[in-house]
Amino acid sequence: MTQDWVIEPKKKVKEIISEISNKGINIKEFIRLKIGE
Repeated sequence: MTQDWVIEPKKKVKEIISEISNKGINIKEFIRLKIGE
């Protein structure tokens, strides 16, 4: 949850989830992907 958000690297994943939750959207599943090497 502390990794950078791919779309906006200045934000963390937990910040994006918090923003989405405030809009009445619930996350049912979370999948972690490894991008790049």
